[in-house]
Amino acid sequence: MLTIDLRRLKEAGVRIEGVVAAEDALWTGADVEFLCPFWVDVTAHSTGEHSVMVRGRMGARVRGYCRRCLTPLDLEIDDAVDLFFEPLERPDDEDLNVYHVSPLATDLDLGKPLREQFLLAIPSFPLCREECRGLCAGCGADLNVEPCRCLERAGDPRWAPLRALDDRS
Repeated sequence: MLTIDLRRLKEAGVRIEGVVAAEDALWTGADVEFLCPFWVDVTAHSTGEHSVMVRGRMGARVRGYCRRCLTPLDLEIDDAVDLFFEPLERPDDEDLNVYHVSPLATDLDLGKPLREQFLLAIPSFPLCREECRGLCAGCGADLNVEPCRCLERAGDPRWAPLRALDDRS
């Protein structure tokens, strides 16, 4: 589904439109919880001898967790795709923005590059809301819902004289 016949590129651009199920082998080891299938709508064009430009959009809805309070979130990913493929000139010619294709190839598999781009589009540290107060590091209370319970604990008795001063003010 995510493979382009490079021989067809010489005539005109090739469009790939479709979905990839969350259970597909493409997502093995990705540690992503999909809430809907991954979708892709891209067009590939030849940009020279053995060079290919792929542009379009991709996305899905995935499960995430607030980085402060761990509330489950539904993250809508809808991102632009810009992939450039060209023949590898020398083994040490590594440009991280360019994917390599063999000059002898007749097919171009977009699976791994699209997987990589999609995983990079998922926010690393999503928030349920900007003003999220998070969890208390001491008692684990969700400070958005309840107050901290740390003050309820007796604490270290060596600090009692300082607490007494605080109570007088």
